[in-house]
Amino acid sequence: MSLEEAVKLIQVHERARQGRVRAQLMLQIRRKAEKSLKPSSVAKQTSEEKAALRIQAVWRSFKVRKFVKDLRDSEMIFLGMKRIEDYDLIWTGKAEKILVERDSLKKGEAVRFQEASALTYEKIINYEEQKMKEYYEDRLRNYFLKYFKATGKLPDIPKDEDGGSEAIDFNYFPRHEDDSKQRKSPLYGTVPKVGKKRSKKSKKKSGKTEDKASVKEVPKKLLQFQPSRTLGDINASAQRYKEQWLEKDLRQKSLEDSKYDEMLLIEEKRKEIMEDIRRAVDSKMRKQLDILRAALERDLGKKRPRKVVRLRRGGRKSKKKREKDLTPDRTLESLVEELATYGIIRPPKNIEMADLIGEMKFVPTKNGKSLPSFRDVKQAFIEMCLLPLGSKEMRLNAPFLRSLLIAGPRSCGKASLVHALCNEVGAVLFDISPQNLTGKYPGKAGLAMLFHLLLKVSRAVQPAVIFIEEIDKVLKKTSKSDRGFESGKRIKKDLPKLIKSISSEDRVIVVATSNQPWECEQKALFAMFQKCLHMGIANYSHRYKIWTEQIRQILTRERCIAGPEVDITALARITDGYSSGSIVRCISQTLSERRLSKLPYQPIKAAEFIPELSKLEPVYKEEMESFISWSQKTPLAKKAQRLAKTEEEKNKEVVLPAEHKLKNNKQKKKSKNQIKKRL
Repeated sequence: MSLEEAVKLIQVHERARQGRVRAQLMLQIRRKAEKSLKPSSVAKQTSEEKAALRIQAVWRSFKVRKFVKDLRDSEMIFLGMKRIEDYDLIWTGKAEKILVERDSLKKGEAVRFQEASALTYEKIINYEEQKMKEYYEDRLRNYFLKYFKATGKLPDIPKDEDGGSEAIDFNYFPRHEDDSKQRKSPLYGTVPKVGKKRSKKSKKKSGKTEDKASVKEVPKKLLQFQPSRTLGDINASAQRYKEQWLEKDLRQKSLEDSKYDEMLLIEEKRKEIMEDIRRAVDSKMRKQLDILRAALERDLGKKRPRKVVRLRRGGRKSKKKREKDLTPDRTLESLVEELATYGIIRPPKNIEMADLIGEMKFVPTKNGKSLPSFRDVKQAFIEMCLLPLGSKEMRLNAPFLRSLLIAGPRSCGKASLVHALCNEVGAVLFDISPQNLTGKYPGKAGLAMLFHLLLKVSRAVQPAVIFIEEIDKVLKKTSKSDRGFESGKRIKKDLPKLIKSISSEDRVIVVATSNQPWECEQKALFAMFQKCLHMGIANYSHRYKIWTEQIRQILTRERCIAGPEVDITALARITDGYSSGSIVRCISQTLSERRLSKLPYQPIKAAEFIPELSKLEPVYKEEMESFISWSQKTPLAKKAQRLAKTEEEKNKEVVLPAEHKLKNNKQKKKSKNQIKKRL
């Protein structure tokens, strides 16, 4: 054996020995780790607070990692080391896959739930229908016998609208002796009176004293808020959750397999079947009651009394005037086609609420003499118009709004809000602006036909928005010699009638815009429109956001990147006094197709926007001052001013007695000291 072969053999054996030692060491480490992971019998369970802290720590770490990753990706995109399309396509593809999977799961589970509900319905009808019918019939028959024994008469079953037999108190039976002293009741026929009669003089005196006491005790409030109508529904749903789902273990095998609670489903279906059977039994027992009454009258030889029709003082019946249908023989399709051909019904512009960019005001106003920001106006518009038109429950429970006025300078986003509302809710847009009505539906008969079609079609295709642009042309203060506003003035008389005819059940709203509201007749304006939104020009933060978002949207659409030469802060400062619409127009005109084609070798600079900006007209200071002065003269602003004055007076009344008390205490101390010195 040579020397080299001996060295190689020794090396192989040494390496094998080291490997065996290392394997034993790793085995010991692994066993120790497994022992530490196993829960000991003495160890206490983690409390809810510790578990919550662990969950929070995991979530926060994930959130921070995601934020850092987004920052890194945005930096890579800015440096040109990563494409925007690759970054967007990855996440859009993932989101689309998740949505498709979620929709397929929803559809499958919905089909399973419908099949299960149909099976439970059939089972309950097959096994429990006869027992339910016998229960309701026996209950009503026993009530009829007891009532007849107590009064000698047969009772009445309330209508289904009033609750039917569920509204009957089966433990209440009036007596024979009190029949002459009883007053009529809508459910049972009679209810005894409570209390003694009072003379007219005592009533007058007590009424006067009560009025005086109420005047003294209850202070007058200028702004009174109504109680919430949705709070009761929220509390009821929370109570139902506590009763049904709070103490239920959702990790049961039955719930995981079926994805619904079988006991709850059986209870709901049983309630539906019981309600249907109760109504059927009520109608059957009403017929039996009529037969029994006729038999009793035949035996006693009496005739049924006729219903007395109460008349008014004039002797005529009280009937509401019904609107005449001017188009009884025409179909809805023909009416919609007519309005569409005349341009009254027109498609809204392709604008969504997310496209309307706004920002809050970060600088406080001086003495409140300024208009709200676009973001605040947008939020108020969503709460007043979009949510009630979007759902029937919100329309019925939210404060009822028939009409809304949006006042602001030109091209600040008033009409865009209306178009976005129509797109979000899927509403039909009826445009009756003065510009759109020129030469259409001439004369009084034509105008009556127009408003009749508006009401009829808007109720049929609701949700609907009736839009009036430049309402100041309709309600403008003009003399007889002034002409040119005839198309707007002709709808001035019929427009309030149209607004009043909208009921709370109709998801229809009238929205008007105005550039010069101070030129309108103020009484007619605020009598016609219930609420008013004031819009101003864009502030610095709003302008900065418009510049950044609009440039980014155009460049991402063309798959380009803006260079560092675009100084957006300078552009936002230069455009002070310009409206948001004029800024958007300037960006779209500057970044034309020809200019975008040169972006790869010629980046955009801020100076390129100035020539197009100089062609646009800003909103002057005098116009904004007139808007602010008009907004302070509105009824709501006057109420706020009165409320502020009353609060100031109350604060003064509270402060003055304290000052007088301090003065009196000082005088008393001085007099005591003088007396002590004399003594």
